[in-house]
Amino acid sequence: MNHLSSFFPDPKGARLHYQYWEDSSKGYDRVAVVLHGLGCHSGSYPALVPVLVAARYKVVALDFAGFGASPGERGLGGTLAMALPPCESKVAATVCHFLFCHGPESAV
Repeated sequence: MNHLSSFFPDPKGARLHYQYWEDSSKGYDRVAVVLHGLGCHSGSYPALVPVLVAARYKVVALDFAGFGASPGERGLGGTLAMALPPCESKVAATVCHFLFCHGPESAV
């Protein structure tokens, strides 16, 4: 399973951390986006990621500003509406087939 961890700018210019996983030997034909809940981060789902990758998903997980490896005031949270614009730039070439939101703070 391939894993990449990096940063990209959100629409306001802040650097947000993201990770993605995929199986390069099988490839992928679907994308799953994982948005964490309060007190969590993009690495909080070690049981979920391998299951999705085995089902031929590319898994993209984002740290909201102030969570995980993303800079910002700790614990302020975010919303799905805040997270989608930066995610779109990472998965623009394909369609998101599965969206996992953990907690009400990840909802619109």
